[in-house]
Amino acid sequence: MENASNAGSFKDRSSYFMVALLLGLSVAGIAAIYFASERIEPLAVSVEGVAASGVDGPLVGRLVRVDAAVCNIRKSKSGTVYWSVADDAECAGSVLTVPVFDKKLKALSVAKGDALRITGTVDDYEGELEIVPKDVQLTDGVAGND
Repeated sequence: MENASNAGSFKDRSSYFMVALLLGLSVAGIAAIYFASERIEPLAVSVEGVAASGVDGPLVGRLVRVDAAVCNIRKSKSGTVYWSVADDAECAGSVLTVPVFDKKLKALSVAKGDALRITGTVDDYEGELEIVPKDVQLTDGVAGND
């Protein structure tokens, strides 16, 4: 009888070990995916390229890098800053919206006509494409998009 109860506790310990092992491996896998995704290089694309891809296109949800000129700046009542950007300072072609939620990015001294390098995720907001910025740099000119 004593052997039967020992066998049951062995199974319990074995099951506990297996669950702990699988849980540990799962957490390690999720951490590895997270850190790998932080190192993914953004796709260099033009504003026109993003706009042409469409709201159902392959760029939605993708990390991109866009060199663009600021066409317009507006601020909502809630404090969100919106930059309208295009491939060139004349803003003759496609224009995308860049909603700026981050306080550090809002603190940048951005003016109409400035050249920016925007790294962010393409998003579909109410049927319109926008780039949600992760990083923004003021540059000397709009160039470098492929």
